[in-house]
Amino acid sequence: MNKSHESLLQTMEKDAMAEKEKLISSAEEQITKIKTDAEIQAKNLKEERLRQTEKQLQLERARRLGKTELELKNSLLKTKHNLIQRILDAVEAEIKGLRKKNVYDHIFQDMVAQSVREFDSMIVVKVNPGDKERCERKLSELQKPFRIETVNGISGGLDMSSEDGRFTVRNNFESRITKAKETVKEAIAKTLFK
Repeated sequence: MNKSHESLLQTMEKDAMAEKEKLISSAEEQITKIKTDAEIQAKNLKEERLRQTEKQLQLERARRLGKTELELKNSLLKTKHNLIQRILDAVEAEIKGLRKKNVYDHIFQDMVAQSVREFDSMIVVKVNPGDKERCERKLSELQKPFRIETVNGISGGLDMSSEDGRFTVRNNFESRITKAKETVKEAIAKTLFK
């Protein structure tokens, strides 16, 4: 082989090596770029997943906190209701226990007098069997025409109505307790749970 061929071959070999180096360098740059992009994407994906996980944890925490607060409020309301109900039951028992005390006769007489004011003609009175004589005495004293019926469902006090039943006055312990319950509940709640 002659020198010019050899020189040409060496030049070609040098050019091929330079091209090879250039291709290798370009490939390494692409690899580095791909690797960098992949690392950035992986980092972004990791951060996004962390944000999503944190958001889900916050939502779950808020849901559990809300549920716990609701359970506590319900428990508190139930406790308040039970406490108020126990107080009302004690008051009701005390009122119904008045029949056994000396003051009941005076209270009953006042209840009859209050009720009878509403009537001008014949009165139909419903009372507990134990109050029949008391009622007869008071109505006779007030000089009102009456008919008395005994009812076991009235623990104390009386129900009065016109003979035709159009007008009725409920002045018994049960009706008074029922009327007073809401007012008493509000007063107890204000006093106990300020």
